Amino acid sequence: MFHKLHKPNSEPRRLVVAIVANMKKFRIPFYQQLATELELRNITLRVVFSDPTSRECTKNDAADLEAPTGIKVTALHPLGARALVQFLPFRLVAKADLLITVQANGYLMNYVLQLLSWLKIKPVAFWGHAFNHQGNPASAREKMKRFFATKVDWWFTYTSRTSAYLVALGFPARRISVIENAVDTSGFASEVVKCKLNGIDAFRSGISGCEDPFIALYCGSLYPEKQLPFLLEVGDLLAARHANFRLLVVGDGPDRDRIRNAISTRHWLKDFGPQFGHEKARLFAASDIFLNPGLVGLAILDSFAAGLPFITAERVDHSPEFAYLQHQNNGLLLPFEVRTFADGVETIMADRCLRSALCRGATASAARLTLENMVRNVADGICRCLQSNSRVADTH
Repeated sequence: MFHKLHKPNSEPRRLVVAIVANMKKFRIPFYQQLATELELRNITLRVVFSDPTSRECTKNDAADLEAPTGIKVTALHPLGARALVQFLPFRLVAKADLLITVQANGYLMNYVLQLLSWLKIKPVAFWGHAFNHQGNPASAREKMKRFFATKVDWWFTYTSRTSAYLVALGFPARRISVIENAVDTSGFASEVVKCKLNGIDAFRSGISGCEDPFIALYCGSLYPEKQLPFLLEVGDLLAARHANFRLLVVGDGPDRDRIRNAISTRHWLKDFGPQFGHEKARLFAASDIFLNPGLVGLAILDSFAAGLPFITAERVDHSPEFAYLQHQNNGLLLPFEVRTFADGVETIMADRCLRSALCRGATASAARLTLENMVRNVADGICRCLQSNSRVADTH
C-alpha cells in the first residue's frame, strides 16, 4: 500500500502530512494558506491526494494542488468505489511528525495509520464530520465509525456541535480543535460587491425575462440529498402565486438531468450549470435569497459572503455547517413540507424590512466565518498536537 518516494526531502523541523481522497477546487486556497502559515511556524505541510472517482468527476469541481505542497498518488477504489486504497509515499510517511487523515470507514489506509498510532510509532489525527450526518446511527457502519473515532491522537472537527459529539463518546476535549470549516469567500464577496456597483438591474432583467423579478438561487452539487424534487415543487407553488418569481440553479452532479428536464415545463426555472469566478459572482449579485431545502454544506458560506439570506428545511441529514444558520438572523429554518416551506419563503418576498435584516445578518456571519480564521484554527491545533505529543522528537 506504500510506494517509494523518489525525490528526497529536505524538510525543516516538523513535517505534517495530510491525506485526502481527492482535491477540490474550493480547497486549494485553504491548503496554500495553511502551508504558508505553518512555514512561519517552522512546520512543512504536504497534502497527499488522488484522482476522483467517476461519480465525483460529475461534479466538475476536482483540481490538482501544485507541488511541493501537493503530492498526487495512485489510488484504487474497490467494492464498487465504496472503499479507497491510496499508495502513500513510504519515505514521506516515515518522516512525518503528524499524519492527518479524513475519518471514513472506507479509507482502508486509516486502519494502518491507526495501528501506527496505537503502537506509538506515529501520532495520527482525524479530520472531518465525526459522524455521518446522513446515516443511520444504529447501523453497523455508524457503530464502526464511533468505535474508531476515539482511536486517534487528535481531532480536527468542523464545528462545536461535532466537538460535543466526540466528547460524549469519551474523546478528551483538550485534544479537539474546532476549525470552523470555511472556504475562501473574501475574494468572492469582493467580486459580488463589484458586480452590484457596476449595475446589476439589466442583468437581472435579462436572465429573468421580466422587469421586476424576485430571484431565488440554488448553487451547489446536484444529487439526491439536496432534495431537488422538493425544491421544484416549492418553485411551482411560488411561481403560481407570483408571476415574477424565478429560480436560478447553478451546479452539476448526477441529478443534473432532473433540472434539465424540468426546464421545458417551467418558464421560471433557469439552469446555468457549474459556474466559477466572475460569472458565479454575477448570479449571486443578481439574486435575492438562497434556497437550499436539502442537505446544508459549505454553500451556506457563499450565501453569507454574497449577503443572501439562507433558507433551508428542518432535516436530520444536514452537514456540520448547518450550525452556522441562525434562524431569523442570517436566514430561515422552515418545516420540510412543500406548502409550509413556500409560505415561509413568501414572507421574505413580501417583507422588504425582514429581507434587509436577514441580508445584514448574513454579511455579519461571513465576516466571522472566514478562510483566514479556519487556517489559524488548524495551524494552532497542529502546533498544540505536536507540542502535547511526547512521541514527537525535538529535532529530526
